[in-house]
Amino acid sequence: DRKLLDEGLSSAANIASDSDGDEWLDGGIWERSIGTLGDLKQRILELLSKAVNKETIDQMRPYRKKNNWLTSDALDGGSELSAELSGVLSELSLLLSSLSRVLPYSAFVRISRGLGEELDTFLVERVACAHRFNIQAGMQFCRDIDALSRVMSSPAAPAAFKAPSQRYLPKARECGKILSCVVDSTASQPACADSGFGSGSGSKISLSLEEWGPTVMNTAADERETALVLNKLGIKHISVKQVRQLVNNRSDFAQSTPPSSE
Repeated sequence: DRKLLDEGLSSAANIASDSDGDEWLDGGIWERSIGTLGDLKQRILELLSKAVNKETIDQMRPYRKKNNWLTSDALDGGSELSAELSGVLSELSLLLSSLSRVLPYSAFVRISRGLGEELDTFLVERVACAHRFNIQAGMQFCRDIDALSRVMSSPAAPAAFKAPSQRYLPKARECGKILSCVVDSTASQPACADSGFGSGSGSKISLSLEEWGPTVMNTAADERETALVLNKLGIKHISVKQVRQLVNNRSDFAQSTPPSSE
């Protein structure tokens, strides 16, 4: 896969340098040639996108298998980021930097956004919805997502995204909000709360799990009421089923919440 990725980058660079001279090809056989070249470019970009996504997701395997979310390291907030993520960040930064140098703007936008969507889905389905968390572990997850977002919006990709890092990984960010939400209204945010997602508007849920959890977890409740509650919480990208799974994954709230019938 790495060889395919390297070859794809080389081919993309050649196509990018050759594309500047396409304008003089007009009429007759050249139109057919241009169409063939366009199809070839499309195919190469598709293969490159698949290789980039697979390479990155494969590197995320240790993070997916991380099973110490509830251990003392996570509880104490001993490290800023999960150790399983450190290598991925440097590789991802290098990859985006390489792509930005060899690809035309439109191709870089397409591949980078596709990678962001792939990562977002992976983090929701294979990490957030697949492990048990408490509020401190939820804050650890927030810090990890914030670090990934900063890499995706790093100087290597300013022209492609033109957006603050908060725009990246929207589904995973909403998972972080739920996993780091306080259990009851009398509880205070843990000391590590300010290091995840910043302190801007919408960076965390203002209501406690006890205040909104029962309504969302009630499968017999009116769907419109549930949707209104989630909208008020700023949860717009993940499904109700995923929200319920995340709440069930909160080990510090499980005893207070009856399991969902789904």
